[in-house]
Amino acid sequence: MKNTNNLKLNILSNNEFPDCWDEKINENFYKIDESQAEITNEINEARFKHPSLREFLSESFENSGKLKPIPEIKRSRNSKVYGNKFETGMDFELKDILELSNMEIFHARFSKNGLKDSLAMIASGFTKKNCAHSGLADNKGNSSFLSNEGSKFRITANEENPLILNIDGYFARINRSMTISKDTKKGLNYLVAKFNGPSVILDMTTNESDSSIIKDSLTKELQIISCPELDFTTLNISKGNILEITTGKSFGKYIIDEIAPNRIKSQIRILGLFPESEIIEKIKFCIKDPYLPQFEIVDSIANDMCVLGSGSSDGRVLMNVISFAYNNKYISEWREVDTSSGFLNETSGTFNHNLGKIPKIISVYVSDKSDETGFIQKISISGIDSDNSFQSKFDTNKIYLKNTKSRTLFKDFNLNDSNQSIKSKGFIKVFCEA
Repeated sequence: MKNTNNLKLNILSNNEFPDCWDEKINENFYKIDESQAEITNEINEARFKHPSLREFLSESFENSGKLKPIPEIKRSRNSKVYGNKFETGMDFELKDILELSNMEIFHARFSKNGLKDSLAMIASGFTKKNCAHSGLADNKGNSSFLSNEGSKFRITANEENPLILNIDGYFARINRSMTISKDTKKGLNYLVAKFNGPSVILDMTTNESDSSIIKDSLTKELQIISCPELDFTTLNISKGNILEITTGKSFGKYIIDEIAPNRIKSQIRILGLFPESEIIEKIKFCIKDPYLPQFEIVDSIANDMCVLGSGSSDGRVLMNVISFAYNNKYISEWREVDTSSGFLNETSGTFNHNLGKIPKIISVYVSDKSDETGFIQKISISGIDSDNSFQSKFDTNKIYLKNTKSRTLFKDFNLNDSNQSIKSKGFIKVFCEA
């Protein structure tokens, strides 16, 4: 006698068990009934006291079969800061809330490795509005990021020494050398930086059909966008730029981690992971620099402008280019001077503060030593005829000093007695702030 595979029911052959076939049939019924009871008990237990299994499953699944979010995740989709919907009216998913928070932290870090580093930068004086904060400097510590290329302004910067700007309180950064595309006009020209949000560096749709999202051969993670028709190393993009894909399953925004990973110029590696690998026909994307400002050339300036520098043009070549001082401050070195033959001259008495605007604060100090190991005196610039007074005049880029008494730089005095000596030689240091 044969049996079924699952319940081991009896399979009766023709004329088999002629006198007791009913016993074999009843045995089958008992097995079926016991199996049905087990199934029913299993379903009843799986319903967790719900009237039906369907009702229980409807709490976790939509009619389409898609899994519903648990209440904790559903509550997390609503933010007291960001709301619960996109501008289009579509509800947030949890990943959207997390991305909004992540991007806000990303921008608050000011391209630094962490919030701690950005706060340290603010503490170092970044609060000074509408000026360059830091960047390339000469051996005296003066700003030197600006030059010319023909009739155009050129900014020198790189990843290791970026030009950091404070534009109306907003952080802006230039981390590569660039020539400003706008031409200057005959006469005095000013380079002004503005910030109207991230600058689009590249916006395109690829022509080939073999662009793809693939795994990095080194990390084995899904982090690479590959566009064989492009050489990303020639497109002025850099680490920290935002890659925004608007087609395919990888639709979304990503932070660029590396250009040409593994020396493959047609590829970009992102931070994090793409959702899944795919071949994308004519992939559409744009790359934005979240901190790159926009530029204007003007012939007059106002106090609310972030002016980077100036230069005069004869219509063909930009000349006398000046990089304005970082943080609207100028501190000179100790300059050695000699008034034994009379007065400070145009060379010894002229200091290029290069603030680009009239200084609000001017302080002049004198000493008989340049290493600040001796006493330092603050000199009046009122122009009063005195042993410790200078005449002064200044404009937006220079200050001119002249001692009021011939052959007298300053009068030194001793706290312990009334003896005072006239110093015709010594050192001068100037501080200016706009």
